[in-house]
Amino acid sequence: MSSVNDPPIEPVARKVTKVNSDQDRPTPAIKESPYGWVIVASVFMIHVIVDGLTNSFGELYAVTKERFQTTDTLTAAVLSVQIGVTYGCGPLVNFLYEKFGAQAVALAGALLAAAGFGLSLLTTTIWEMMLTYGVLTGLGFGLMYLPAIMSVTSWFENRRALATSIAVSGSGVGTFALNPLTALILEHYGFSTSLLFRGGIALGGIFFALLLQRPAAPPVPAEAVPIHRTVSVVHSQHNRRFCTAANKIWIWLKSSVDWKLLTCWAFVIYCVSSFFGGFAAFVPNVYQSDRAVAESGMEQLDASWLVSIGGITNILGRLVAGLISDRKWAGNAVMSGLYCLLAGVATCLSVLCSTFAGYAIYASVFGWAAGAIVALQTLVLTDIISIDKISNAFGILLFVQGAAVFVGPPFAGYLIELTNGKYPVCFIVFGAIMVFSGLLLLVIPFLNCCRKRSKSFQVEDVAI
Repeated sequence: MSSVNDPPIEPVARKVTKVNSDQDRPTPAIKESPYGWVIVASVFMIHVIVDGLTNSFGELYAVTKERFQTTDTLTAAVLSVQIGVTYGCGPLVNFLYEKFGAQAVALAGALLAAAGFGLSLLTTTIWEMMLTYGVLTGLGFGLMYLPAIMSVTSWFENRRALATSIAVSGSGVGTFALNPLTALILEHYGFSTSLLFRGGIALGGIFFALLLQRPAAPPVPAEAVPIHRTVSVVHSQHNRRFCTAANKIWIWLKSSVDWKLLTCWAFVIYCVSSFFGGFAAFVPNVYQSDRAVAESGMEQLDASWLVSIGGITNILGRLVAGLISDRKWAGNAVMSGLYCLLAGVATCLSVLCSTFAGYAIYASVFGWAAGAIVALQTLVLTDIISIDKISNAFGILLFVQGAAVFVGPPFAGYLIELTNGKYPVCFIVFGAIMVFSGLLLLVIPFLNCCRKRSKSFQVEDVAI
């Protein structure tokens, strides 16, 4: 019961608003436009290029190892560095994306990736290959990847799940097409021509990068920009000329990465799960062909179709995940966790395969699950945090995955060397890691539920 001496309601409400996190602030609605579907088509083709060239490295694996007379661990490290840099540069790419836009950043990425493939022709050691094919190409792919995904997210709201799943399904098309094509070029024209071919494909990304545009920004309420951020920007601009190099790096880190995201436990758990998922996810595709050749004696060209089969089901997995995600009853984190469990169990059981049919079934199941997991990434993020923080959160997530990929494939190569070229131990270990990643994802809905209850308690306290 209120009295005349009670404090006014408005200051109390304002005080609670300050306590609430930035992610609870409402964001302006996104106005969807027909040009959004042009963006979807462009991002689809960028995924064909980036993921198609990445996932077909397995066909280059044996040739690269023989060319440089090196070990499985170092050969796998070439792809590990490439994917690690692609994902690990996420915070940097997010900064460039916010400053220059998707078009300019993705265009620079296509040029850099093509240069990386071209310079790989001049390499004489595996370490030089890591620098050109790994670092340069990886950075180029990173500059293409995040702006492409963010472009779709910024153009859609009601049909975001469907648009995202269509756009990222280009990965499956690229895997299906480029894997046997790479094997064919290697067989008839050799290693150097295959690198030139890959550089030409990367250059094709220039056209699709030019199509990426940001939608007209909706008006943002004044309250959406916290006062402390405005003061921080003015202060940093005033003192920038006096900063040392170390201070400039620290200021850049504070301005380009929203560290408050790490106070959200659901996001932290998702990052940890993504670390283990990224650690294991690329290993099956890297060793799928060579494993089938070693264990069943099939021809290399026939074995290359296994990854392509996974590419087809990868497309279906992404599309179906997007369609289901649009339903109100679907929980994106739960679906992603179940798909991780499916991929992990299938990888463990794949050690029982001994024929082309058996390997093809495993490739189909793994491809479907992996495609769905990727399609659900940004959708899980939008369930955890607000849309205005997606690019920042996605940059952090890619950085975490990149750190994991730096370690995963080389560790798989080490296990294979340790077991005298045998693959079962490697696939069982990495399958178990995928299962653990899936179990972590199933915790996220519980954390979200606890957070919502906490918010409701805050509202009740204000009412009292």
